[in-house]
Order: sequence, then C-alpha cells, then structure tokens
Amino acid sequence: MCPVGESRPIVGNWLPLVTALALADVTSMLESMMVFAALKELIAIYGDATRVGWVVTAYLLVAAASSAIASRLGDLLGHRRVLAIVLLLTAVGSAISLSSNSLDVIIVGRAIQGVSAAILPLGMGLVRRHVPQPRISLSVGILLSASGIAATIGLLVGGILVDGLGWHYIFVVSGTFALLSWLAILIVVPKEPQPDSGRRMDFLGGLLFVPAIALLVFAIGEAGYSPLITGACAFVGAILLAIWYTYEYRHPDPLIDVRLLTRGWCVWLNICTGLWALGILQPTQTQMIFLQQPTATGVGLGLSATAAAMVKMPAKAVTMFAAPIAGQLSEVFGARRTVVSGFALAAVGWLLLVVSHDNVWIVGTIMALFCAMGVTVVYTGLNTVAVLDAPADRTSEVVGMTMVTRTVFQAIGAQAIMAILEARSDARGFPDEHGYSLVFFLVAFLAMAGALVGSRLPNRHSDRLESRSMMDQKTEVLKRE
Repeated sequence: MCPVGESRPIVGNWLPLVTALALADVTSMLESMMVFAALKELIAIYGDATRVGWVVTAYLLVAAASSAIASRLGDLLGHRRVLAIVLLLTAVGSAISLSSNSLDVIIVGRAIQGVSAAILPLGMGLVRRHVPQPRISLSVGILLSASGIAATIGLLVGGILVDGLGWHYIFVVSGTFALLSWLAILIVVPKEPQPDSGRRMDFLGGLLFVPAIALLVFAIGEAGYSPLITGACAFVGAILLAIWYTYEYRHPDPLIDVRLLTRGWCVWLNICTGLWALGILQPTQTQMIFLQQPTATGVGLGLSATAAAMVKMPAKAVTMFAAPIAGQLSEVFGARRTVVSGFALAAVGWLLLVVSHDNVWIVGTIMALFCAMGVTVVYTGLNTVAVLDAPADRTSEVVGMTMVTRTVFQAIGAQAIMAILEARSDARGFPDEHGYSLVFFLVAFLAMAGALVGSRLPNRHSDRLESRSMMDQKTEVLKRE
C-alpha cells in the first residue's frame, strides 16, 4: 500500500478528474461571490450595515485558516477524503444560512461555508497525485480558469437570484453545487489508501494557527473599525503566530512544516504571492471607483455601475482563457518565465493607465489585455511552481499557505490603496487625478518588483530539459560501449 502522499498518476483519461475538481472550484467561488449581491437587501432588512458585514467577515476569517489547515489534513489523511468532508460542510453551511431569517444564524452558516477556501489547494494536491506529469501545468490552468469563470458569473447569478426569487435562493444554489461536487468527487476521484493510524496528529499546531491568522486578517480588513480593537487583535494575533511558529519549528512532525516554508524556493514563492496580492490583484476596487467617478470632478469616466461592470467584462473574459494558456506556457517555457512575463505584462498595463486614462475604450482595452491578463498569468505560474516543486506529500499544504499569504496581503493592499485615495480626496469624497496616478504607479512598481523576485523561482522546464539531456548522454554512452 502506497503512502497517502505518494504520486500515482491515472492511466488513461485524466480529464474526468480535472472536470470534477473544476466543478468543486466553481462551488468555492460561488460561495465566495454570490452573497455580495445580497448585501444591499440584507442591510435594508436588518438595518445594520456593520452586523450585515459579518456575513462576509465571518466567511473570510474561517477561509483564511481553513485554506492552510484543511489543505494540510488533505496531505496527511487523503485529499479525496478531506475534500469530500469540506464539500459536505459547505453544503451544511448553506443549509444553515437558508434555514432561518435570523442574521446571527446566517452568519454562522457563512462561517461554516468559509471552509470552501480549502477546495482549490486540495484540488491541486489531487492534480499532483493523479494527473500525468506532462499534463499537470495545463490542469492547474483549467482549475484556475474554472475559478475565474465562477468569479465572473457569481455576482451576476447572485443578482438575478436576489432580484427574481429572493436572497435565500443564493444558498439554495450554493448548497446544490456543493452536493453535486461532492457526488462528482466520490464517483470520479480514485480512492486513496488509509492513512498511517500510528501517526500522531499535531492538533496543537492547528489550534494555535487558526486564531492567529483569523485575528490578523480581522485586524487588517477592519482597520477602520476601531483603532483600539484592531490594534489589540493585531498584537494578540502576532504573538500567537510567533508562538505557533516556534512550536511548529521544534515539533518533530509538525502539522504545517515551517522548515519547508523557509526553503529558498518557497520563500520566493510566498514573496511573489504577497507582491501579486498587494499590487496587481487590486484592480477591481480601484478601477470600479475610477470608472464610476463623475466627470465633473475632473477625473473619472462617469459611468453607471452597470456600464462600469460591462467595461470590465472583456477583462473577465480574458481571464477565462488566459489560465489554461498560461498553464501550457508553464509546461513549455517553465513556470518562472511565466510568472516574470505575467508581472511584466501587468506593469506595462498599469504604467499605460498612468499616462492614458481619459477614454473608456482605451481603459477597457488596457485592463483586459494587460492588467487582467497579467494577474491570471502570474497566478497560474505561481500555482504551477507550488504544485511541481512542493514535496508530493505536502503539495496542498504549500498551496494552502500561499492562499493565506494572498489573503493577508490582499487585505493590506486594499487598505493601503483606500488610504491613498482618501488622502487625495476632495470635500465630496472623490479622489483627484494625482491620487489615481499614484495608485496606478504604485501597482506598476509592485509588479516590477514581482518580476524581479519571480526571476528567483525555480524553472521546472529547465530542470526537465537538463534531466532529459543527462539521460540522453548516458544512453549515448551505453550505446557506444
């Protein structure tokens, strides 16, 4: 019996497996996105925007921790087994939110739905385990493309459900997708051997990590809520994270291997992920504000919310097709070159926005061909590095930790950008042109820094070519002998 983490590629057609995992990724993104369409109605019903905000916050706090913990449990106990449990919990969370009109119950359900953040890293672990090596990069791209498609349609579907049937139905749809994904995983994904029953589980490592990350994410995401509360949360979270790191570093068999995370390639991977999330992953909030700002302010394009969303649709469409293509490019040219190219593409786009942002067609084209394309290419390349270079028994753990890095730095970036725009706003609260230009240039600078750091990533294409060349040389020597 092979270990749980050992690679055992499918012999034959691997597409059904990737399709089932893509369906699960759609479930994850629908859980994340559809609820935004209901926030306005929930605020009108309950009359408390702060409490309603916890519908999103509760999800994010659980998502930040579960993306690492559940991913690591997948490496230890079997990705198929843990993924099935996560999907069932997601369905349970949807059922809880659906079952009551009490806002507190809805929030509890949303918190449980937060475990769906572990679906993508668990899927990456299954790709590493079951997909043949030449098809791994393409499979990574397909999974990321499925997530992008779901993110694109999530708000639209949510809006249609809220307007036509009522906000409860977003939980009907999300719960149904979770159950369908659960069935697909059980039917399509091969069963895994039982884990080593004699192995001791590092429960304390998980118990320390969850509140540490949750407190830090809350402190960053709610920085404007109350300086005293957010400061206390950040302080306690940082102390817990330091205790957790020390404990895991000394543990002989840690739940999350911090020694692995401090290896050169993994450090560069997380730095790249941080720069990606801090900068070029921030376009939606900045661009949507800019597109809708009245032209009377001297900057902005004065579009309605619907028109602004339509301008961004080509960018969303680009991401659907860019991920599989980027995955194939990672296979041909190597993940490092893919990441560097994506950062460079995004840097060009944001620099173009600095000098040209007064025409809706030009802005829409730049966002689609440079900004959105760059985000997707970098994301695909980073995930390919994580899947190909992580040890087989810790693939999901590495992907999950990069998602934690993404969550933390995306929150920091959002706060930083809003602070810049607020500092350069007029009496009516509209940012001036210098504020937007500063944000555009800052994102371009972070993209250039990402390209520089990305050049330190491993390039598996080169590694394979080198190994193949050495094998060819040995074969030639044997023939001569």
